[in-house]
Amino acid sequence: MTKSETFIVEEDMNKVYDLVRSAIKKKRYNLGGRISENGGLDITPNLVFGSLDPNSGHMAKVNLSAVNISSDKRLCKLELKRINGLIYKIHSGGAIGFIMLTLIIIGIYFFSKSGEFQGEILLIPLFGLFYFLVVRGLVGTSISNTKARILKILSDNKIRYKKE
Repeated sequence: MTKSETFIVEEDMNKVYDLVRSAIKKKRYNLGGRISENGGLDITPNLVFGSLDPNSGHMAKVNLSAVNISSDKRLCKLELKRINGLIYKIHSGGAIGFIMLTLIIIGIYFFSKSGEFQGEILLIPLFGLFYFLVVRGLVGTSISNTKARILKILSDNKIRYKKE
């Protein structure tokens, strides 16, 4: 899924917000959320057996915002936007920093050995790349599952929507 997705929903925006808020309160879809500083709702996945709210925030969250687009309030535009959290930025930056640091160390080692180069040393930056890809994959999967749960809330309440 892309970073931001837009849907046309055949319902009033207030009803969409109420449905999502009530699903969060009932914890039926394993979602948690708060009112966003930028408007809308910030929705995060919860664990099945409990709620986890880290001090530094979640790795990533979905910002749900809805705006009525018709005068009779029968259509609204629903936007689901991915927002990376501080923890995601720390993990991604740390992995990229590790890769850069090891490549610099390999370069210094190569020039100090005057031509004797062992190819096995290039495996060290691959650990950082692997970690970066794992973190990115986990967050991407979590975000796509959260978006799917939000859309499931709409479809379970027989609200029709289509991707814009």
